[in-house]
Amino acid sequence: MNIKLFKKRKKLAELSKKHIVFIDDFLHGVAWFKIVNEGKHSYGVINKKFEIIIEPIFEKLKQFNCGLAPFYNGVEWGFIGNKGHLKISPQFYDVGEGFSENLCPVKPTKAAHYGYINKKGIYKLPPIYQLAWNFHCGIAQVVINNEFFFINKRGKIVTESLHNYHGV
Repeated sequence: MNIKLFKKRKKLAELSKKHIVFIDDFLHGVAWFKIVNEGKHSYGVINKKFEIIIEPIFEKLKQFNCGLAPFYNGVEWGFIGNKGHLKISPQFYDVGEGFSENLCPVKPTKAAHYGYINKKGIYKLPPIYQLAWNFHCGIAQVVINNEFFFINKRGKIVTESLHNYHGV
């Protein structure tokens, strides 16, 4: 996937004259924005000067965390850096809310379970969890065999079963 950066940074105001624009909260100096044109939406990234640093070419884009943001290309999720460079190629069915504490819960296919990758896209915890959430303070909530648990960054369960998961 070729991610183009504008050579001459356009001001977001130029685009907003022609399109409806939504801007997310700034985090680490950048924010994603959404443009709607003729019922179709696309996402890009701006800096705090409201200059476009990544063209609005993504079907979906989530917030930057740990220097990476999940993007959806219409088929799979991948990750870009805050300057627009491709960091992890699109290859995931789901990426949760993105990275937290340098790990991200990912689901490789619709039928698969979640595992956790590092910022290089390497699995640090294998895809064995029915559901998985982001790490906070060194622990994350997961579902294993229809039961909720908290795990540490090594995948060790650190709580008794919290309650049963009944699916969606």
